[in-house]
Amino acid sequence: RDIAMATIYGQLYILFLRHHSRTSNSTGAEVVLYHLPREGACKKMHILKLNRTGKFALNVVDNLVVVHHQDTETSVIFDIRLRGEFDGTVTFHHPVLPARSIQPYEIPLAGPAAVTSQSPVPCKLYIIISASQGYLWNLQV
Repeated sequence: RDIAMATIYGQLYILFLRHHSRTSNSTGAEVVLYHLPREGACKKMHILKLNRTGKFALNVVDNLVVVHHQDTETSVIFDIRLRGEFDGTVTFHHPVLPARSIQPYEIPLAGPAAVTSQSPVPCKLYIIISASQGYLWNLQV
């Protein structure tokens, strides 16, 4: 559950959610991106600094990495094309915006006319796919 594959800017990456960094000055979890070229070895290229701990979910939308934090019900967005801090080996990235919640949504109820007068079900959105609710959301950035 802490590994995902994604195509970002036309390149294939493995995204690895590392909950505790091995460095002593780390302030939380991070997402490590390994580039998988068509030929050659896999190479660690980017580290996305989350600056928090807890449960996370990953999505890629329009070449942006969206990391959802379950405890705060917020999401942060990273763009690996933006300049980061390069240490000679990898580039460290911080979110492009402060953590935000996605606008709430109300799920309309379906069914016979007798029950359609019921109020829609409110749904907190901080993830793009919800297995428990059976929905995959379309997020426009």
